[in-house]
Amino acid sequence: MPAVLVAAILAGGGAACSAEPEPSREALCEQLLRTEGLDEALATADAVALSIQADAMRSAVDVAPPEIEPSVRVLADTLDVLVATVDTAGGDRRTALSEVLRGRQDQADTVSAAGNEVTRWTGANCGVDLATGGLVPTTPPPPPTADAEPPAP
Repeated sequence: MPAVLVAAILAGGGAACSAEPEPSREALCEQLLRTEGLDEALATADAVALSIQADAMRSAVDVAPPEIEPSVRVLADTLDVLVATVDTAGGDRRTALSEVLRGRQDQADTVSAAGNEVTRWTGANCGVDLATGGLVPTTPPPPPTADAEPPAP
């Protein structure tokens, strides 16, 4: 009987370990919030912080709902290139990062559009403004009451 129990546990554990993450709004919000401080890490070429945030962005691709996944993938792929540059920079990491960004100028519009789309999506779905780190109201303000003064012309 114990052998059957061990086999059942191992079989169940193996299935749980091989399960792919499911795309969901909540999971993507969690991963995107882990990229907080990305702008600062890029500005300082902080290899450790960039690596942590690149991991979060790669995980974000796996859980992104279909409507936002392409934009998240563009950001993750770009961040991977930047991290690889900083990791292999022999001299000044900031200079190396600047050089790779200049070399990818042809992709700037695509990356910027993806960043704007992810920022909008995160504000609407997670209640966070990625640009400022502040909270975004997710419900509209209540309508004015009948006794409220009308706006000035």
